[in-house]
Amino acid sequence: MPLDVSQKKVLDNLSVFLSKGKHRDKELVGQFLRKGRGYCNGISSLWLYTKGLQRAQTKAFEAISQLRSYDPPGLGRRFLQWLRPSPPPTHRQSELRSQDDYDWFKSTVELIASWDGVRELNAQETENFERFVSLIQFFHHTSDYLSVARGDLDVIQGMGLQKEYAIGSLFTLEQLKQLLIAENIIPDGRLVHVEYGLGRHITAIFRDGDNYYYFNPDSPEGEIMVKNLAEVATDIFLANAKYVASYDVSKPLPLSIRVFSYGEGVKKVILLPRWF
Repeated sequence: MPLDVSQKKVLDNLSVFLSKGKHRDKELVGQFLRKGRGYCNGISSLWLYTKGLQRAQTKAFEAISQLRSYDPPGLGRRFLQWLRPSPPPTHRQSELRSQDDYDWFKSTVELIASWDGVRELNAQETENFERFVSLIQFFHHTSDYLSVARGDLDVIQGMGLQKEYAIGSLFTLEQLKQLLIAENIIPDGRLVHVEYGLGRHITAIFRDGDNYYYFNPDSPEGEIMVKNLAEVATDIFLANAKYVASYDVSKPLPLSIRVFSYGEGVKKVILLPRWF
């Protein structure tokens, strides 16, 4: 049976993890234990960041590899070493690091979702649990710590993102398909934050070449890869259908779409509140 990596499963296991620990922040634990809680914005934003970072690192590796024969005394090798994941730090400081890529996101989500709530976690697993909690808490409640509106990922210092544009309107399914296809609003390498209503539900899109990756944190599958924008539009509507009474595809949904690209990459770390 496929592993369920939906946010419900992940948050349920994180709630068990947090309730077992000593010296936890009571307010943080309470947010995870609260009935009906959701972290769709935090998880979707973290997914977007890790997808974009992994692509940026891959492109950098390719560029450096092409310059190998022209490498001045070890410069390319030192740059490659800087990009490679470094050993986990011995301290608990929460900050964005170069190894916070999609491979880390995927393996950590699977680790959390597959945990039975009883097995004792080793030191590295505990570090990943705590790190995931810190990051989704930060991205979901960014305005509690910074003067940043929900979804404005470009304003967060250190992420290296640039907002290209934002579109907010009522869309029927056909109108959304027309917008995505006719206007080609998602060029290669773009990160897209999709908000239904006023934060009612958040999903995300990432384009890599001819492939579109769609992430709905409510989905047991995690991310899915689709080949065309019409399918992306359908996935967006289906992801939000559960939040609409008497859902009808002919009726419009209020959607806010923010499109980002990577600028100069991650230049500074983001220091997060310490909960652990």
